[in-house]
Amino acid sequence: MIVEIRKTRLYDAEELHRNINDNEPLEGLSQLRRVKRNITRNLKEWKIKRTYAFTIFADEKIVGQIFLENPSMDQGRYEIGFYVGKKHWGKGIATQAIERAVKYGFDKLKLYKIWGDHDSDNPASGKAMEKAGLEMEGRLKKHSKKNGKFIDILMWGKTR
Repeated sequence: MIVEIRKTRLYDAEELHRNINDNEPLEGLSQLRRVKRNITRNLKEWKIKRTYAFTIFADEKIVGQIFLENPSMDQGRYEIGFYVGKKHWGKGIATQAIERAVKYGFDKLKLYKIWGDHDSDNPASGKAMEKAGLEMEGRLKKHSKKNGKFIDILMWGKTR
């Protein structure tokens, strides 16, 4: 499987919307409008080096997005975040997308660190970060409440 990333474009919105909702849009058109608004905002934030949003492709099909966002004050450290449509899980797509985004961050943006986190009830995200070369840096115990239950947040990072 060939995985690639490129800067997200507004015309990616409909396919990204389908991946977010796994072909079952929760709010139909209003949800699609929100996706388009987010892409428009991310394109503006790309220009000011605040968010770098990429569309993930697997075998030339849109399957998700990956972001370098929330820069440190010196803009040398960014957070990585990602999602892949459910029907594409378990194929190593997220791992390869993370590797490409990290390479972009270190090679093009000259970052000194990329970090990310995930909910403890979503170990697949941690596995993808680990396989992509990020190291576990810590655990924030009972840091977030989800569905009425407190969960841990696991922190990952990679330095250049």
